[in-house]
Amino acid sequence: MDVLLRYIWADVLKTKRTPLIWMHVAAPLLLAVFFLLYMYGRIHEPFALYHVYTATIAVIYPLLIGIVCGMAASVEEQAGHFQMMLAVPHSKIVSFASKLLLLLLLNVLSVCLAIGLYLIGLKFVLHVHDLPYLAFLRGGAWLIAGSVPLYMLSFFVSINYGTGPSSLFGGAGLLMAALMNTGLGDIIWRYVPWAWSVRLAGLEGLVHFEKVKKEFLPYVRHDMRIGEILLYFAIIILFLAGLFWCKRWEGRRSYE
Repeated sequence: MDVLLRYIWADVLKTKRTPLIWMHVAAPLLLAVFFLLYMYGRIHEPFALYHVYTATIAVIYPLLIGIVCGMAASVEEQAGHFQMMLAVPHSKIVSFASKLLLLLLLNVLSVCLAIGLYLIGLKFVLHVHDLPYLAFLRGGAWLIAGSVPLYMLSFFVSINYGTGPSSLFGGAGLLMAALMNTGLGDIIWRYVPWAWSVRLAGLEGLVHFEKVKKEFLPYVRHDMRIGEILLYFAIIILFLAGLFWCKRWEGRRSYE
């Protein structure tokens, strides 16, 4: 654990002069400000305040994930073509895990800032009373959990193919998340990684705000349960696949 923490701190020092960390702070700040301006002067219906905001985060973040993962890979690429990752005194697994864990921690920070700043603005700027704090807390948890597989996939793409393909991958994820938030994703969303955040957070809102008829509530909960199981299963599979891959990775072919 001490070794992993030292590697994470070293990655923080390497990225502090890059926009990587600041993007995780600026994106939620801009998003919260934009939505507070958008909601100004409108009717503050609790479900709309929750659903529109969380759905927007879930749709936009795949693109941001692709960009920041590409930036993280670019830092290592510029540092001797990944030699700082390959020629390490400890296992390469620790080196890879520290970078991915740093990205995931920054994602937690970003989502917490996005939700927190939005709630602060609703309470003290728009003066909305009886805010559904619990709904936002659960929705934020689904946003964080649903983004874990996306970070794993984007990190793999960025390490192997570079910033450009990683950004394109994120852009495709944005379009996929947007489509899965429509009626097109009603049946297949459980099997699409880009749909887990937007759908699970959205269903959480439907249940919390009682937007579902009681006779349909068991079906909604069953739908959520299937999506949750597939999400956790994907995280485990991607984690094991990542261990297998990084043990055998020797750098990009163009550098070999």
